[in-house]
Amino acid sequence: MPLHRDDYEYALIWNTSQHIASMQDVFTSLYRHYFLHGGRMVSFFFLDTFLLWGKSWFNFVNAALFTGLVALLYLHASRSLQLKAAPGGLALAAVLAWLSFPHFGEVVIWMCGATVYLWTGFFAALFMLPYNLKLAAALPTGIEKWLTVPMLVIGILAGWSVENLAVTLTLLTAGITAYKIRQKTAPPWMLSG
Repeated sequence: MPLHRDDYEYALIWNTSQHIASMQDVFTSLYRHYFLHGGRMVSFFFLDTFLLWGKSWFNFVNAALFTGLVALLYLHASRSLQLKAAPGGLALAAVLAWLSFPHFGEVVIWMCGATVYLWTGFFAALFMLPYNLKLAAALPTGIEKWLTVPMLVIGILAGWSVENLAVTLTLLTAGITAYKIRQKTAPPWMLSG
């Protein structure tokens, strides 16, 4: 999909007529955007960066993130880390994602829409996977000791995104963590997440 609507606005340093020409411009634009408009910093960092680097790079990463989101949806549904256990289920997840995303072109293909919805959805699904697997007693114990720092980073990526998604993630993770604390089985990564 060619550049469209908001892509042109975000190709400029926020609230100026100067095109983004460097990573310093990306951060300047994000800073101005945060104080003048809104807080979707993760989404607009990626959007501004790929508007600087070019559409070809975006297309490659965007396709990978869509594929990753489909895999994450399957892993959540199966409550397992085994992708090859049921290839038909993975194919079904892909078809259902393709058919059920509202306004597929705006949510998955359009640069601005994809970074705001698809990409933050990917980070949210990735962030919630250990919580889901822990509730199902399906999270390998060897992985848990390595999750504390990654969960903090992925939590920031997932939480500093679309406003309603951030609230939902906060409530879900707080509830799951409180439940596990009451059971005295909350690992450190739950708290860092």
